[in-house]
Amino acid sequence: MGPEGTANQDLVAIAGPAIDGLLVTLPADFTQNAANADIVKAFEAKKRNAGGAFQMTAYTATQVIADGIKGAGSDDPTKVAKYLHANSFDTPIGKVSWNKQGDLTNFSFDVFTWHKDGSKTVYK
Repeated sequence: MGPEGTANQDLVAIAGPAIDGLLVTLPADFTQNAANADIVKAFEAKKRNAGGAFQMTAYTATQVIADGIKGAGSDDPTKVAKYLHANSFDTPIGKVSWNKQGDLTNFSFDVFTWHKDGSKTVYK
């Protein structure tokens, strides 16, 4: 078993069939949320895999920064940070907010089984 980043196409190439069954923690598969269908289509139109481990989280980070700039009425990092910490945001990965230390208050990880073809399924 390994953390995010453990299972990837390079490891698949090195380990071959021995990788089959590796357990790995990754952000939840947010592409399965029907509310994200348009975002998934936009990724596919760009020949990108929306189901990649960090695609939806990176998309969300960009969205939240843009919302923070708009909400703060400024691109000043101090003002944006203050706005972000004072608000929560509905995003493709769920409601996003931060604690006093700046850590997310909620985030979904799952355990996945990695397969020799490079695909993954939620471990049950």
